[in-house]
Amino acid sequence: MGPRGKGVLSSFPFSAAWGTLSSGAVKSCSGWNAGPGDPPNPGPVPSVPLALLAKVAKAILDIEVSPSSDIKADLRDVVISAAKEVEVKNGRRAVIVYFPYRVWQSVRKIQGRLIRELEKKFQKKQVVFVANRTILDLNFRRRGLKVRPRSRTLTAVHDSILEDVVGPTEIVGRRTRITADGTKLMKIRPRRRAYPDKDKAEVDTKLATFSAVYKKLTNKEAVFMFPEDHMRSAGEVAFADILEEWDGRSKGAGIVEFKNQEGAQNAIATLNDSKLGERLIFVREDRESSRTKGGYKGGFKGGWKGDWKGKGKGKGGLRVGPGDKGRLLYVGNLPFRTSWQDLKDVFKEHGQVIRVDIAEDWDGRSKGYATVLYETEAEAQSAIENLHETEFQGRNMMVRLDTHL
Repeated sequence: MGPRGKGVLSSFPFSAAWGTLSSGAVKSCSGWNAGPGDPPNPGPVPSVPLALLAKVAKAILDIEVSPSSDIKADLRDVVISAAKEVEVKNGRRAVIVYFPYRVWQSVRKIQGRLIRELEKKFQKKQVVFVANRTILDLNFRRRGLKVRPRSRTLTAVHDSILEDVVGPTEIVGRRTRITADGTKLMKIRPRRRAYPDKDKAEVDTKLATFSAVYKKLTNKEAVFMFPEDHMRSAGEVAFADILEEWDGRSKGAGIVEFKNQEGAQNAIATLNDSKLGERLIFVREDRESSRTKGGYKGGFKGGWKGDWKGKGKGKGGLRVGPGDKGRLLYVGNLPFRTSWQDLKDVFKEHGQVIRVDIAEDWDGRSKGYATVLYETEAEAQSAIENLHETEFQGRNMMVRLDTHL
């Protein structure tokens, strides 16, 4: 039975099993030949035991045909190209699932949910998704190309693999350390909110998996850590974020919110001038409440044009105050292309939306977060319960009460 879609399926010796698998929407192949519309020469697919490939394909098929599955429609056109196991840490193993690049955008939309379902079926094994990509060397003209695309260089492909490995969360910081002998070590900081309910041991295993898989695929050393892990020794952390420039680069500062005042005071007393990585960090109480009074009241642009004390005359501005506490939501991890109209269309399904404001830099570019003001506190709570960690334009939104009032 041949595959649906473009490409050629190589021989699959498990004829009986393949007859069952190919009847579903998920197909599995041990080799891939590019068809029209596919990236040319997606590169050699790793040699793997076909038994593992069949097991992964069967697991995805079971998820698709399950009556309770909420991603069955998204799985209809998804195919896998290979699967392999790698050793991670303390004898544990991880499963790497490869996808043809042509279906990767569809996979990204359901990456988090599909990984969780597969990890339930592969007990005691972490699952990582990676797209097949082509690396073109300096002899690309032999392939008939006049220009080598930036996305096909070694650096670009390795960066893309790094994003694939940590998916569906995003990377908020990266630093490369070069020692005296020339050894390079990358320190990667993904957002922790993708793993809010996992205990520390499970999260540490996940980070070890990221390091082992990235090392296996690129032969580069990388250490993964969360930005708030250093602060957890002082108390229970409710929220942490790295401040970024308009182009996504870190500003070298962050905000950490503790669940109680004792934790915050303990962090100031014990972690100020402590060493994080190779640097000493400065910890103090966030006294920028004037940002709300100026940066927000005077408009996101007004805060820059005037100052943080509300003297700016920026256009648009969100007029909020202490009376709006409980009704104002912070919405983070938004795509930069998101407009306030798009956001309002989603949030108005849970109540009367008074105003939506996308935070912008001085040049008008989105900062990737917004505030939403509801008519009542009940409507705001309903939006948090129904929209937090839901997908919006390819990303999982973070929705919580805005506490900076």
